[in-house]
Amino acid sequence: MPESVQGTQKVKVNRDSEPQKANWSARFAFESGEHRDVVERVRAASASPDEAMALVASLGFLGRIEEAKSVWEFRHTDFGGAERARARFAIAAALTRISRFKEARRWLKSNLNDNEAIKFADPQQGVALYYYYLGQFDKASSRARKALGLALKTNDSYMRILATDLYGHALVQTGRRSAGLRHLEQARTLAARRSHADSFNASRLIYESEMGLRPHVIVHEIEHLLSSTASENSYTRANLVLELARQLTLRGQFKRARELLDRESHFIYSFENRRQEATLQLRLAEISYRQGDAANATHFLKAARRCLNRIADRVFEIRILGLEHKVNQRLLKSELSAESTARLIELSEKHPSPMNSKILSRNQITKAPLDPRVEDPLGDLLDRANQNQESAVRELLENGYLGLWPETQGFVPGFETLALFPSGQWIAMTRDEVIKSQTPLSALSIKILLRLSTSLAGKEALMKDVWRLNYDPLRHDSVIYAALATLRKTLGPAARWIETLDEGWALSAPLTRVQGVRANVSAVSNEKMSEVATESLRQTAPNDRGEDLASSDYNDSLNFRQQKALYELKLTKASSSREMWTVPDYKKFFHVSTMTAWRDLDGLTDSGYLKRIGRGRATVYVKNVAPRNTEPEVS
Repeated sequence: MPESVQGTQKVKVNRDSEPQKANWSARFAFESGEHRDVVERVRAASASPDEAMALVASLGFLGRIEEAKSVWEFRHTDFGGAERARARFAIAAALTRISRFKEARRWLKSNLNDNEAIKFADPQQGVALYYYYLGQFDKASSRARKALGLALKTNDSYMRILATDLYGHALVQTGRRSAGLRHLEQARTLAARRSHADSFNASRLIYESEMGLRPHVIVHEIEHLLSSTASENSYTRANLVLELARQLTLRGQFKRARELLDRESHFIYSFENRRQEATLQLRLAEISYRQGDAANATHFLKAARRCLNRIADRVFEIRILGLEHKVNQRLLKSELSAESTARLIELSEKHPSPMNSKILSRNQITKAPLDPRVEDPLGDLLDRANQNQESAVRELLENGYLGLWPETQGFVPGFETLALFPSGQWIAMTRDEVIKSQTPLSALSIKILLRLSTSLAGKEALMKDVWRLNYDPLRHDSVIYAALATLRKTLGPAARWIETLDEGWALSAPLTRVQGVRANVSAVSNEKMSEVATESLRQTAPNDRGEDLASSDYNDSLNFRQQKALYELKLTKASSSREMWTVPDYKKFFHVSTMTAWRDLDGLTDSGYLKRIGRGRATVYVKNVAPRNTEPEVS
């Protein structure tokens, strides 16, 4: 919604001293957004026509419409064409904001039929605002452009700012976002010395956020602007809160978004802006949908519907019906009623929106042709991801849109799982948030995780299935505890899913295997756990340098360092000059102690994989041609 035409900013103004008061201008104060100051200083009976006009307009922008109309009736016969145009515009804008459209039209027609007032930009700007509120953005942009031309012709700097701002908003809503953002930036520059300059900046930032521009820093920019926006500027602050909640939801931070809205909801309600209240309910409904809570999502959608004016807020009704369709289809496993579907299609045809058309097409409701001029980078990215383009899914993850990733994978909203990638990276999906790994899991951690995902495992089962050794309390307790501690540390917030019970440990959430960036295996079966664990490590488990192990050298009895050591010896001389291992070389390569290096190499020698040559410090280990099938005991 255009910030400049809200007229509701509550600005702190330093009162002039008595010597300066004579130079104070009611018109300039009004045009600077200091509406309360005008109302406090100007007296209707003794004011000049210019001051009386500023009083009428300020009262209208403050929502005190009946007072504004009373002053108009008392003083309008003294007004010239410019004063009548400005006063009628302010009253019509105030009536439009509160959905008194029939009355607003009367004031707009009076302006258009006034031969003197029509020469100024105000009548066209009022009609443009009226069309914008009705969702007729093409007509709004056309009228705003006419208002801009008249403002330039009459050298009206104030109306030039408003017309530029509204024209930019209308262009954004019709999909021409780059052009719209340029006009919003021009409006912000023109208003740099006026009190509502921050409002223009907020509008531009919110639209950039909706487009998906600067995804790595946009949340920080919104938070910074929100912290610097005075509480008196209630309209702008509420819009920033609502957009920040949307961004947090897209990024999978559902709990944080809900806490933000709970904390700020009283502020939004106190402002009594119907559309912001409806947007608040839509944000809460979206969060509930992402959490898989159909009951709360439906409740918030019904609350949003009660906030709407059926004539003026048809664009909002489209959004409500669209989200209802998603809730029914994905959570309730049913279709939207035929009546609601027909209403959605009817409204979409009467009030076309490029972004809305893409959403409807994505959800297979309609297949309307899209305007090639439409700029919607985030929507385009999501469309490509839903078309199984792995590069787009990878881009979603890189840009931090974790909340959208489950949707591209076909997961039911609210489903909790730990998704494991071949690289050892992971994503934890919970009802409160979607978390991406900071550190990949090691090969040993992956194997433990695979074992715990099948059933409860005690120490003996872990040692047998993961290390392939018979459990010895004195030798293996510390190994198991250290490995589990490492796994928990790597999983971070998702470590709560590793439950410690009297009989051992278990993974309380299902484990999902992911190939590339797509999930295609839901869980690991109990019967084939050992086979899957072994095969997964052979094919996809990472080693310490992120390389795959040579399958011919793989053996379940070897740890990951021993497997890597054999892999290094297998490389051709063209790619590696390593032909043998020494204890110092092994220690340096794997960053382990001298004793660990000696045990690993000695174990490979006992298994027959390596052959020991020399003695003492001259001892080297080379690859043996015929390894024996023995299992070393590695503690």
